[in-house]
Amino acid sequence: MPSNTAKLVYDCVHGYIELTAQEVKIIDTVVFQRLHNIRQLGTGFLVYPGATHTRFAHSLGTLHVMGKLAQRLNELGIIEDDEGIAKLRLAALLHDVGHYPFSHVLEIPTKKLNPNGEGDHENLSAHLIHNSCLKDSLDTFTPDDISSIITKKVVGNPFYSLIISSDLDVDRIDYLMRDAHATGVSYGLIDLQRLMRTITFDDDGHLAVEAKGRQALEHFLMARYHMYQTVYYHKTVVGFDLILQRIYEELIRRGKAYSYEEICKLSDEEFFNFNDSYVWNLLQENQEPPLLGELISRFRKRQRLKMIKEIHGIAISGRQEPNYSTLSLIQKPNNLERLSEQSSVPKEWIFYSLPEPLEILSNAYEERAVHVLDENGTSIPIAKDPHSVVSMLYNSCSLSARVYTKDEYEAPLLKGIQECFNLD
Repeated sequence: MPSNTAKLVYDCVHGYIELTAQEVKIIDTVVFQRLHNIRQLGTGFLVYPGATHTRFAHSLGTLHVMGKLAQRLNELGIIEDDEGIAKLRLAALLHDVGHYPFSHVLEIPTKKLNPNGEGDHENLSAHLIHNSCLKDSLDTFTPDDISSIITKKVVGNPFYSLIISSDLDVDRIDYLMRDAHATGVSYGLIDLQRLMRTITFDDDGHLAVEAKGRQALEHFLMARYHMYQTVYYHKTVVGFDLILQRIYEELIRRGKAYSYEEICKLSDEEFFNFNDSYVWNLLQENQEPPLLGELISRFRKRQRLKMIKEIHGIAISGRQEPNYSTLSLIQKPNNLERLSEQSSVPKEWIFYSLPEPLEILSNAYEERAVHVLDENGTSIPIAKDPHSVVSMLYNSCSLSARVYTKDEYEAPLLKGIQECFNLD
């Protein structure tokens, strides 16, 4: 815990969170206060009524976990001074400051329509750290000191970025615990104390846990996997995500919603208002028929799409389930046109979700892979650890391709999918 605590904030997940004067100064800026008005789980509240928690609470929680981890690394001599601890805490605090309204949901259409392919919330966070009131609130640190950790461009201490983004990082630890608490599911419950007591780095700079923390690490990895299947990829949540993404993409095309370039030009006060309420106001103001108005009405009134096709399963050793690969062809414009023509369903009412295969572990030889360190100092990626149950699942990933439409188009669209892709 910081020796110069200036304020205590009580959190429903972690209890008291101690803040320094520097951290309070940043939290009190309008750019950071904006996070009060962005839901952590986007449209998740439409399925889990308790999921109204915010990016603000998650950011404070991530700072808290980082504080515990940084103190552990300081005790091990990996972080040598209070400045390193303070820098990591600030990076954790600001890692999500650039999140879009409804979190990840609107990041997708905004990035899609940016000709430069930019638009990740990490890049927007870095932009804000350099170009908003946050820059003047960093005191002894430069914007590069903090943003380079978030964007994984840090020089000199590359492990700084690993504890923000890797197979085991402070961001994932907090959001799993927080999202489980808010939704009421039990899968995100993890042994934070054991992880914090056993986490370390090996001699080659790999993030690792001591052997006695293996079970806590395994539970954390499986918790994330199950939370994705149960909460983040819930079929109804995904359906509402698709509606909102289609709406927002159309509003950007019409010049009614901010593009990424326009977002980067907003003043601090304007950016403060770029939150969930901004989107709700857009939905209120743009209800003209036919298609856009109907989509907006469905979203506002919680009228879901019908999931008519799902190809779900586990792929082994990188071999995707054949039907999954076949259905993925729907995203090709020519195939979408053909499906629409074959089924007589307007292509605007064909929605599909083809997320990247969900893996339990990164490639064992990637920088972000987590290791296990035994009593003799030997380090091995947990993906290759014969004593770990998750090593048996290393080459597997979860697949979940889905097609949605409105109820009256279910039968013809299913028939069209069968005829175009030979899928029953």
